[in-house]
Amino acid sequence: MKEVFEVLDWAKEFVPSIVAVISLYYGWRANAEKNKLKAELSGLEAESQKSWLDLYKKLHDDQAMRLVTMEDKIQLLEYTIKIFEYAFKKTEDCRYVDHCPIGDELQKYKSSNRKGANQRPTTNRQREPGGQAHSQSDNSSTSTGED
Repeated sequence: MKEVFEVLDWAKEFVPSIVAVISLYYGWRANAEKNKLKAELSGLEAESQKSWLDLYKKLHDDQAMRLVTMEDKIQLLEYTIKIFEYAFKKTEDCRYVDHCPIGDELQKYKSSNRKGANQRPTTNRQREPGGQAHSQSDNSSTSTGED
């Protein structure tokens, strides 16, 4: 029986230290796992932020490229307009101004702008003989004699 008590005395001295070492190991392991998960989470957040930044950068670059091409097109159009304005101004000094096809086209354009949006486009269709192409309302307005 004395031996049992000696073993129990020996166990009283070493069991708390063994339990402390085991709990220390599992505490350290849990803390290491937690730190590993935190690092992985922060890495994912950084990767996510980087992917968003990459997406924004790509969109910005695309918009910048479109803006540059549009500016180039606008400059080309402005240059073309200046050339045509100069050419149209020169038509007034042309000695063939009475028979100039450019002047005729410009006059057609100026007169069509004055009439406004109510002007119907011209057709190349032949009119029907006898005035049958007019509607009833057109005939009634002309028969009253009002202008």
